[in-house]
Amino acid sequence: MNLPPERKGKSQIVIGLTAMSNNDSAIATGVALAASVGSSVKGLFIEDEALHDLAGLPFAVAQDFGPSPPQRITPQKLSMAFKQRSMICRQALAEMAEQSKLPWSFSVRRGNWPDIDEDTDDVIVLARETRGRDLDHLLQQLRRGETVARSIVVSADKSAFAGPVSVVAIIGKDEGTNQSLRWATRLAAKTRSVLHLLVVDDDDSARQQAEAKARSLIDKNQEVAFHRVKEGALHELIASLDALNPLFVATALSGSLFADDDIAKALLRTVRSALLLSAGDDGPSVRKR
Repeated sequence: MNLPPERKGKSQIVIGLTAMSNNDSAIATGVALAASVGSSVKGLFIEDEALHDLAGLPFAVAQDFGPSPPQRITPQKLSMAFKQRSMICRQALAEMAEQSKLPWSFSVRRGNWPDIDEDTDDVIVLARETRGRDLDHLLQQLRRGETVARSIVVSADKSAFAGPVSVVAIIGKDEGTNQSLRWATRLAAKTRSVLHLLVVDDDDSARQQAEAKARSLIDKNQEVAFHRVKEGALHELIASLDALNPLFVATALSGSLFADDDIAKALLRTVRSALLLSAGDDGPSVRKR
């Protein structure tokens, strides 16, 4: 298999890949984000430690959903399966990154997520859908990732990349709003699209303050549209996002929306755009062009 050589850059967006995740959507989202903000991209394939432990048990078998009979899992078979899967991911990343002329790299680790380089820039992309695992697992990954990254991106559904590009930031009085807004502004500028700001608050004066704060952080040439959503009105928020159909949605992982597990899972279940979740209030760690 002939692959383009890796081209490493200074800053990186790290795409977390596993044998059980929807890696195509994660790679597409990571490359689209890197191309938008001028960053290199790194694929990090994690060989799940739990699967390695399972393969070492004498009674471990794999059952397919088809007519094939159960097959004995051995450490050798598992290692070969991991190798084949990681090579497919590497090829997909190489092709997408080269098409976008992005510096890229790829590595394989055995361990548990999050398991990233200590010197990478703090942006991690996760697959939205994971085979055999539910939203509780994804939310658990987000909670763990918050301790090692300033921003985490949940990949978009493939269909989200079709149609006109738009960017949404959900803002309010929560910590992390500044970083979310900076990300959204940068993405909107790079994609030359309207920046839609959903201001979530019940109090009119608080919403006016949030809008004023947003205007102070946005470039004066950026086209902006403000939308107001009542705090706690989840259906109204989801309907607004569905109508706007953005490519990226930026909000605070530490804010009121994702602090509530039920609301967080509802958004993860229904919003098919890429979710850029900021854990802190620093600016995006990407290099400017």
